[in-house]
Amino acid sequence: MREIKFDFIYKGVNGFHHKQYYLCQLMAESHPAICDLHHQMDLIAWRDFTGLHDNNGKEIYERDIAYIAKAKEHREIRFSDGAFRIFASDGDSWPMNQERAIGMMVVGNAFEHPHLMEAGNAA
Repeated sequence: MREIKFDFIYKGVNGFHHKQYYLCQLMAESHPAICDLHHQMDLIAWRDFTGLHDNNGKEIYERDIAYIAKAKEHREIRFSDGAFRIFASDGDSWPMNQERAIGMMVVGNAFEHPHLMEAGNAA
C-alpha cells in the first residue's frame, strides 16, 4: 500500500518552499496549526505523492515534470481518470507504474518550472 502524503508548495519573497505532510497529520490538526509558514507565504499548490520513485530514488508527486531518457523529452505527471498518468506535451498519456518510474528523472514541477513542458523543450 502506498504512503498517503502531500507536498505543499508555498511562495514567498525568497522563492518557493516545500513542506510534506502525511494524511494523518492533516486530519489531526488544522492546516494553520501544522504549518509555521502559512501566514508568511502564499500556498501555491498541494500535490499528492504517487507512491513511486524515479531512477534516482526521488519521490514522484502529482504535477512533477520528469525527463524521460527513452523518449528524450520532458513529461508531466498528473492525476486523471482515477489514476496517476504521464502526459506528453501533445496530450497523449500513459498509466504511471514503477517500471515507467525507473525510466524517468524528476527535474522539477509544473508550478516552479512550467517552461520545461513548452513545445521544443525536449532537453
